[in-house]
Amino acid sequence: MKDWLVPGGIEDYVGQGKDVWYVTSNTAVASSNLYKTDLTTGEGGKLIQDARRYPLDQVEADTGGSMFVMISQRNKTEWSNKIFRWNPQQTPYELTANFVSNTLPFSYSIKALNGKLLIARNDLSGGHSELDKPLSLLDLKTHQQVHLTWEHRPIALDHTADEFVALAEDGMLAFIRPEASEKPDRELEVPGLQSGKWIAVKK
Repeated sequence: MKDWLVPGGIEDYVGQGKDVWYVTSNTAVASSNLYKTDLTTGEGGKLIQDARRYPLDQVEADTGGSMFVMISQRNKTEWSNKIFRWNPQQTPYELTANFVSNTLPFSYSIKALNGKLLIARNDLSGGHSELDKPLSLLDLKTHQQVHLTWEHRPIALDHTADEFVALAEDGMLAFIRPEASEKPDRELEVPGLQSGKWIAVKK
């Protein structure tokens, strides 16, 4: 057994082979940062050398190996709704130089698959509880983005080998091909589920 202690607490993590990548919270004494740890040796550490006071919320690995970090919707901050690519060749790393997208104004969660990024769009401020197009597909190469119509509030994302899966708060599942352009390809309701929070797809 091994354990690691990082300042700020862990906001999100993703595994990739023998490594785990995670982002930490902003605190009074430490800035949010991206970490990488080798689970077999315990070696690793923070990757952003001179972290500024930006609040990283999520980290996600594309199936091609690229890593992305996101700052989800926040009130009264210049950083809200932004997605960035991790560039290991840049030293010191500068977040804004690796900007990918700004899903105004409702980015909530991300999941990557084969060069596409699915973004769940929720309004955490409460002003727009129902969005006509609460899902967004971002092409990570061209940065082109399309919003998808869905009559449900997405709360968690995952993917199979070839398509995304979104879970809505009311128990509806949406299956979305990376090439979708208007709406999810099909739906499936989970009977009796009325307050969904997480989803885990067996790969």
